[in-house]
Amino acid sequence: MGDVSTWIKEGQQEGGLVGQFNAMMVSRLTGLAEQVELTVSGSAEAAPKPEDRMVANLIHPECTDDQLDAIYAAGLQPMLFSAAQIEAGMPWIMPDLPLHGLIVEHIEADNDE
Repeated sequence: MGDVSTWIKEGQQEGGLVGQFNAMMVSRLTGLAEQVELTVSGSAEAAPKPEDRMVANLIHPECTDDQLDAIYAAGLQPMLFSAAQIEAGMPWIMPDLPLHGLIVEHIEADNDE
């Protein structure tokens, strides 16, 4: 029985080397995969909490109620800004809104007719 299992193991290794079999799977099956043991000593520290002014949780003050209503009516959520972004002068840009599955760009009516 030992000769058969040796023959199978060698066949798997050779097949993995020449690309006949998946080399990663062969290395796992034959016990050749590299094993890494990871130990952690000490206590894990929590990530520092970001400053409140850096968290994007505000609707831009230049966004009008009508624009906000249109965004919600389209089934979307408005883009949120952090206080730092607003203080730095980040502009408000109205997003293109989907209409019946199509993206409709803001088009101004041409009344020159």
